[in-house]
Amino acid sequence: MNPVERLFSAWTFCEGSVVSGNIILSQRGFVFESVSNDPPLHLEIPLNRLQLQEEEPDGLRFTDVQDPEWEVFTGDRAILDHPVFTQRSNLRMQARPIQQRREGTRSLKLAIIFLVAFGLIAVVATFLTRWTVQFLVSQIPVSWELRLASKVMEELPAKAVDDPKLTASLQSIADHLIEHLPRNPYRFRFRILKSAQPNAFALPGGTVMVTTGLLDLADRPEEVAGVLAHEMAHVIQRHGLQQLITGVGPYYVLKLFVGSRSGFMSAVAGGSQMLMQQSFSREHEREADDKAWKYLTKANIDPRGLASSLRKMWATDRFGSLEETPLKVLSSHPPTRERIDHLESLWKNSRRKSGFQEIR
Repeated sequence: MNPVERLFSAWTFCEGSVVSGNIILSQRGFVFESVSNDPPLHLEIPLNRLQLQEEEPDGLRFTDVQDPEWEVFTGDRAILDHPVFTQRSNLRMQARPIQQRREGTRSLKLAIIFLVAFGLIAVVATFLTRWTVQFLVSQIPVSWELRLASKVMEELPAKAVDDPKLTASLQSIADHLIEHLPRNPYRFRFRILKSAQPNAFALPGGTVMVTTGLLDLADRPEEVAGVLAHEMAHVIQRHGLQQLITGVGPYYVLKLFVGSRSGFMSAVAGGSQMLMQQSFSREHEREADDKAWKYLTKANIDPRGLASSLRKMWATDRFGSLEETPLKVLSSHPPTRERIDHLESLWKNSRRKSGFQEIR
C-alpha cells in the first residue's frame, strides 16, 4: 500500500441495507470497498468531485457531486488529518470549518475539565489550609493569648473608662451569659472605652471591650447582652487567632512553630497591629452570630437583642464615621444587612418566642 494510503472504517447503504467497508484514501482518489457484501461493492470518487459534510453527532458524510445518491459515512475523524485534506485546497476548505468546530468542542471540554480540576484542588487546598490553621490554633496556650491581648491593649488609642458602677452594670449583664456558656478555658474580662462610636471588640484570651457609644445606643440590657454573646463566641472559637495566622501565612507560622516555640510566639505577638486592624471573615461572623444565639437562648435571654443592636448601628451615621476616628482599629465587624437578615430568619424559625428572663 502506498505510504499515503490509509484505511478508514466506513459504511454505506445499498438496496436498503447497511454495507460496512473501508475508505481507501490517496492522492489518486477516494475509494470505498465493502467487506461484508457479496458481490463486493466498490465505489470510487475523484478528489475534485468529493463533497464533505458533517453528520451529527460525530460522523462525516462523503458524496460525489455528480452522483449524490451514493453516500459513504465514517466516524473516524482522523481522516481529516490525511494529506488529501490538508494539501488539496478544495478539500481543505471543506474540512476547515469542521476541524474548527472540533477544536472548539475539544477546547470547551478541556476548559470544563480544567475548571472542575481547579475547583477540586481549591476545595482540597481550602480544607488543608483550614485544617492547618485550626491545628496551629489548638497548639497555642491561653497564656499566650493573654500576652497577645496585653500587647494589643497597650497600643489602643482609646482610653478606658474608670467608672466602677458602669463596669459593674456591664459585668452584671455578662454574668447572665457566662454561667451558661459551654466549657472553655477563658476568664472573661470587660472594659469600657471612652468613645462616641458604637462598637465592641473581643481580644484573644477573654478580654471584651465595649464603647460608651454602644452603651448609650442600647435601650435594653438584652441588646448589650446580644453584643457580648457575639464577642464571647469570637473568643471561645478563637477567631482572632485564626485570622492572625491566616494573615501571617499558615506555612510560615507552622515553620516557626516546628522550629521554635519562642519564634512562633514572636510571630504571633508581632501581629498585634494586624489583629486590631483586620476584619473577621464572613464565615467567622456567621459562626459567632449562631453561637451567640445559642448562648442567649440557653441563658433564657431574648436573643433578638443582637439584631436590635445591629439595626441601630446600621441606621446611625455614627458607625459609618468610625473610619474617620482613631478608633478605626476596632472596626472588626460593621453590622451588615446580611447579618441582620440572618438573625431575623433565626427568630422566624425559632420554636420559642416568649418566656425569656428580663435583665435588670
